[in-house]
Amino acid sequence: MASVRDIRPRAPLLTAGLILLCYLSLTYTWENFRNTNEYSRIFLTRAVTEHGTFSIDPLLRSLHDTQDKSYFQGRHYSNKAPASSFLAAPAYLAVRMAATLGRVEIPDPLALYLVTALTLSLPSALFLLLLFKFWGSITLQGPVRRAVLILYGLGTMAWPYSSMYYGHMPAALCLALAFLVIFNAREAPAGTRPLLEAGFFCGLAFAIEYPTALIAAGIFLYAAAIRKKFRAGLYLLAAGLAIFLIWSWLGPLEEAVGPHIESLVDPAGALLVTAIVVSAVIGLGAVSRGPRMPAFFLGAVIPVGFTLYYHWRCFGGPFQFPYYHETYPAFAIAHQEGIAGVVFPAGREELLRFLDRLWRLLVSPYRGLFFYSPFLVFSMSGMIRMARNEDWRREGRLFLYLTVVYFLFLAAFSDWEGGWSMGPRHLVPILPFLATGVVYDLANSPKKQRPFRGTLLGVLGLSALVFTFIGTVTFPYFPKEFPNPLYEFAGRFLGEGRLAPTPGELFGLRGWARFFPLAIPAGLLAVLFLKDTVRYAARDAGRQVLLAVIAILAGGLLLRLGAGISERSHGRLSPEARGRQEAQRGRVLRFIERAGEGADISDR
Repeated sequence: MASVRDIRPRAPLLTAGLILLCYLSLTYTWENFRNTNEYSRIFLTRAVTEHGTFSIDPLLRSLHDTQDKSYFQGRHYSNKAPASSFLAAPAYLAVRMAATLGRVEIPDPLALYLVTALTLSLPSALFLLLLFKFWGSITLQGPVRRAVLILYGLGTMAWPYSSMYYGHMPAALCLALAFLVIFNAREAPAGTRPLLEAGFFCGLAFAIEYPTALIAAGIFLYAAAIRKKFRAGLYLLAAGLAIFLIWSWLGPLEEAVGPHIESLVDPAGALLVTAIVVSAVIGLGAVSRGPRMPAFFLGAVIPVGFTLYYHWRCFGGPFQFPYYHETYPAFAIAHQEGIAGVVFPAGREELLRFLDRLWRLLVSPYRGLFFYSPFLVFSMSGMIRMARNEDWRREGRLFLYLTVVYFLFLAAFSDWEGGWSMGPRHLVPILPFLATGVVYDLANSPKKQRPFRGTLLGVLGLSALVFTFIGTVTFPYFPKEFPNPLYEFAGRFLGEGRLAPTPGELFGLRGWARFFPLAIPAGLLAVLFLKDTVRYAARDAGRQVLLAVIAILAGGLLLRLGAGISERSHGRLSPEARGRQEAQRGRVLRFIERAGEGADISDR
């Protein structure tokens, strides 16, 4: 029987605060290093707030170049979805206003750090409180929820990508909020307000990261299922896709059909009228099946509409995405393959390449989700358990859909590895759903299995915390030449004491001392995780100590085993492969030295 202390609905403020400290404890502000993925976004922020334009040319001329850019009709633009840049604008203006009022100069790297802290790190930490509350509908066991919360916050890619200004975490937060809005309204699903709110968050996620449209579609169908309008939802999605294809193909159709009908009618006018009529027929037919469901799309109008307007102003058409106009040759070629860089296998060689990517996204040391965060294996059985439970069937099916579809999509995507990056960064948007699957599995496991599952969670969880820690505190932009970057690249940096810059340096801390402001909260959270895990596994204090010792020893053995496998694998590399690794390692060392002219990553 659970104790009163276990089921008290207390918000884990201390836990969220300590995780926030970890998010804020690394700045990545090397004087000789500029991450193009982040600066491409912040350049658009500055172009709008300082120069009143969408073009980033003023920043390219006055500051430095960035390879993550697009080019159209004589101007350069960010090659990212625009919403993350606009979300950063209030924080950037606040930082510059504070600098002006305080009469201090804030260097660009420090400004980027402050913007990231306000726009990304703080919301990511606050979201943990919402996630913990939501998990209360699954279980009232405090230890289970807090243990998984710590693992989600510090044992997944949520940590590094809550500390760097990429778009994956903001998109993840928006999608999770959209789901929570629908979930909280499932007892009274008749109103349109939840649909409007969920649609807005899904539209905002799309405006931050385009591929999240796949997840947004799943959330829309989940909302339709809650309202018992699943078929109507399918019709609406199909109708929306058909209308999108009609309008996106309008230009090619005019080029193909125009010469044959220009003697009879104006091709542009005729096709425009036809597109309007066909769209109206398709749309009205779909709406009639579920009159309230279009509220979801109405909610998405503002973020999606502004994104399409941005495309039109910058690239000449609402469906002209920035990736179609990449300036970097390798990226331009990759995004022209298939549909915006997505190529599903149509032959044996393509199928083998697809399966290889899927393997490396799943379990490989290179970009494998279950390698970096092995505890997430519990999410698989958790989602299946949910799908089999009458009360959680819809949520379980949604989570399984998101996981399967996103993995398959990314395996077919040309930029599946994410260039210079830590772990499977493109999979960050599904992490809140996977973590929920872990909570459900642990909470609904038979009591006789809890000692084993708790010990296994301790082993895999400690490994995840160590793996994420090693990569995040060193240089979380792993070059692509390292098949096992945690051991071959980040591990070597850690052993040499090459750590990322910390705010402690502002207060005169040097060497390993500047690392203490991070090591203390990270260590406390690891202890809390282990404490909660053994409380889940056993009630007797003696057994709890025994299980904790077993988890620590087994976790250490697992890490040492991984190091041994990595050493043997590295020993089998060809001299050419080793030479490429050493060349890239030397290049990174030059990037993070504290002198010299700045440089960008040329491999993203």
